[in-house]
Amino acid sequence: MFDIDKWSWYGCLFPKEGGKTMTTNIASGLKGVIDNFNEKPFLIVVTQVDPDALGSACGLAEIIRILGGKVELVYCGYVAHPQNRAIFNRYNLETVFKSIADFTTFDGYNVCLVDSSTIGDVRLGPFKRTFKPVIVIDHHRGHDFECPEVPYCLIEEVGACATLIVEIINELNLVFDESKKYLSYLLALGIYTDTKSLISAGERDRTAFGEITKNISETELSKMIEYPLPDTYYRNMKHALQRMEQRGSRVLTNIGYIKPDEGDDLSTIADLLIRHDGVSLVVVWGVIGDKVRISSRNRDISVSLLTFMKERFGERSGAKLTPDGRGEGGAILDLNFYTFWLCDTNRSVVADAVNLKLQSLVFPTEE
Repeated sequence: MFDIDKWSWYGCLFPKEGGKTMTTNIASGLKGVIDNFNEKPFLIVVTQVDPDALGSACGLAEIIRILGGKVELVYCGYVAHPQNRAIFNRYNLETVFKSIADFTTFDGYNVCLVDSSTIGDVRLGPFKRTFKPVIVIDHHRGHDFECPEVPYCLIEEVGACATLIVEIINELNLVFDESKKYLSYLLALGIYTDTKSLISAGERDRTAFGEITKNISETELSKMIEYPLPDTYYRNMKHALQRMEQRGSRVLTNIGYIKPDEGDDLSTIADLLIRHDGVSLVVVWGVIGDKVRISSRNRDISVSLLTFMKERFGERSGAKLTPDGRGEGGAILDLNFYTFWLCDTNRSVVADAVNLKLQSLVFPTEE
């Protein structure tokens, strides 16, 4: 019988930088869970496709394989951002990951979450809140389950989830064979991008990055960092700048009607606009099909972006606090009259109506 008290690790939530670090005991707890749950294959779920999640998922998958388990990987949504597409193409991840659309059930799997700790994530679609994860490894606040109920729950406030994966690999003395060298690039990219080019990296992130990049090519790594941006990105950025409205320290803008593979432009544009002098909150929206997708950023540490998003946009919204104190959030809202009423000649009117509604939600009510 599995002894949860012996093998679980769920006491290391959000230690301060320089506090608790990875130990052999924490790493070996993962080995114990893999040993005791390997009658079923492990299914690693990536809810938000980005370099940190991809690297962490692939790294955890290789840990599970080395330790004797079977594993599959699945992602939610689209591989839309140009950097994500570059990573998928360069490292042939189309053969590694399946889309969540290919699944009808998670039954028969040990479900694992990396770079996420919310089973209520809207991106899980019909699988939302329908499973109990066996392994959770994350670096964000906001988990929506009781950690002691998860056999292995490691949530530590470092700059990147990939940092935790590298630490586990080192503590267990695991070595990738030459055919899996690409995993080092994926993990390095995960740390580099999630710490904003190492600017917001802590000591543990820098140590992990140094370890994982010892034997890889800087030229190869730079290709994935300096990825090409498509024309659509610049078109959407121009659209956002032309329609940007600022009231006080808050900014609201949009990129209009876009295709699904342009959806990640919202977060990229939000990341850039939050750096604008005098701006503490940015909300960027776009319409994809019959949905309004929103990306938000906040750098006022006294304001909870999660509360802001939930109060204004409801259940299908969320936010996280990054280790350097920035808030990153998003939401998906239904455009209920899309099927019949929307046509090419009234798109601008609909966009104006959406913008007026969002203005009332984002900007403070004038006295």
